[in-house]
Amino acid sequence: MEPEDFKRLTQQRVLMAPITDRGGRPVGPHPVVILVPPATNNPEATLEVACGSRDTPVAGNTGFAIRAAGSRGPAGQPHPRTGLLFNTWFYAGWLRTIRLSEVVKLCRFVAPYDYAELLRMIRELQALDAAPPESP
Repeated sequence: MEPEDFKRLTQQRVLMAPITDRGGRPVGPHPVVILVPPATNNPEATLEVACGSRDTPVAGNTGFAIRAAGSRGPAGQPHPRTGLLFNTWFYAGWLRTIRLSEVVKLCRFVAPYDYAELLRMIRELQALDAAPPESP
């Protein structure tokens, strides 16, 4: 990755990268948002991301997704703020670690408020996972 592009890998940045679905099966490039940027500009460096989908939330996960606007302009250009062509939902429960070499494209950004809300949702899910089971 070029040094100028590496500097752009910050929190809130939307990327396109191949990921695995919630069942662990590989899927093609999907929108992801950076949670933890890579430490070095080494192709094997990793970054933590939340994955996105055009699928709207369903019962049970509506409180754990944020929507990032997408649109196709008259000339087919993506949304000016997010860089996405389609509305995308980023899921707090769909986190992955990807390698820098897997980044296909740099897009734009998730809105600051939405990103803060996504981080809150991730912390909430992690707290639920860490809580001891209730005894009968």
